Order: sequence, then structure tokens, then C-alpha cells
Amino acid sequence: MTDVQPAPIVERLLAQVRGWVGIEVVTHRFGGAEVRIGRCELAHLHASGALDVHFPVALRNCLIDSGWASAHHVLPASGWVTYALPHESEQAHGCEDDPIACELAIRGALRLLRVAYMRHKTDWAAGADAIPMLMGLCDDAALATHDSERESVSA
Repeated sequence: MTDVQPAPIVERLLAQVRGWVGIEVVTHRFGGAEVRIGRCELAHLHASGALDVHFPVALRNCLIDSGWASAHHVLPASGWVTYALPHESEQAHGCEDDPIACELAIRGALRLLRVAYMRHKTDWAAGADAIPMLMGLCDDAALATHDSERESVSA
């Protein structure tokens, strides 16, 4: 296995996630970075920028139907979803030429990671009636509140 330097957008995303209580970022067994809470893998990021996040199938279906993610690129019928951050070749132009697009991509990835994180932190069951509530906790406004709370604690 060769060491591949993570794309800058992956590093920016991981820098934010590392600050969440109980989160650990380790090397994934197939390369890239793995986001864990305790012994549970929440997600992994490939160096190219593909983010794979695991959910119960009912929640996975809701996330895909809502346009928050796509079916997993290798295991489309599983609970895994894939979110494509801009590929490194796109970043050379996209992030420099369109920083707003990069910021939106990071926010979309953070939103998925936050859903996975909240599901584990709250011991949420996979009941379909709880899905809208869980997604509501992880919308852009909730993420902005979480970010500002974290910044005030670290200041």
C-alpha cells in the first residue's frame, strides 16, 4: 500500500471532525482516514475525497432520497452511503477558483458525519419516525450552532 497525501479538502474536513467529543481519526485499513467513535467506524475518507458513511438502512434510504448522499460506490444495497468531495484534480481549480463550492462540499460532508455522530451519541434506534428529527439536528443551522459553540469553548 502506498502512502497517498490526502487532498487538502479532506484535511480541512478531518480538522473539524477531530474536535468532536469522542471522535478519533485513524488510518483506515484500505488507506485514507477512518473516523471512529469508540470501537465503531462511523466513516472513512479516501485520499481522493470520497467519503463513505455507515447508517442503518432506513436512515440511509432517507439520506439518499433527500439528496444528502448517494448509494455506496461499491456496496449500493448496504447501509453505507458515499458523498463525493471534489477530486484532487478538480480542487486545483475548484477550491481556488470557487471557494464557495468547496465550502458547500465540506458542509455537506460534515452534515452526514454529524448525523452518524448524533446517532451514536444519542443511542438513537433506527425507527423511521425518528429520522426527520435526527436529520433536523444536523441541518445547516444546527451545524452552524455546533461550530460556534465549539469555537467559543476553544477560545
